[in-house]
Amino acid sequence: MNTQDNLNIMRVNQAFGWPINGTIGPKDRPPRNYCAGEFWRKITGLFDCNPKTDKATVIIHPTFRMSQRTIANTTFVRGDSSGVVSTRELHFLWHLSEGSTTLDVGA
Repeated sequence: MNTQDNLNIMRVNQAFGWPINGTIGPKDRPPRNYCAGEFWRKITGLFDCNPKTDKATVIIHPTFRMSQRTIANTTFVRGDSSGVVSTRELHFLWHLSEGSTTLDVGA
């Protein structure tokens, strides 16, 4: 108790058993069967997906809405109050919906 550890992304990934090789972050290539517009339509009922203006409040299912907020505030440390859903957050939500516990970080 009352100890402080400094962790980098590699040590965090090791602790959780996640991949430590390859790119990690916004340069990751989405999986081939992932389509942001199609997934957005499934969780909102809206046909147009605009990451600059689309708000999390239009997400129909409360679990997806809360998951997006959690991802925005913890994973991407976005404390803004605009509530806009980023493309990275949408990608994470898609992985959650597919039951995937890992993101493809291969080069």
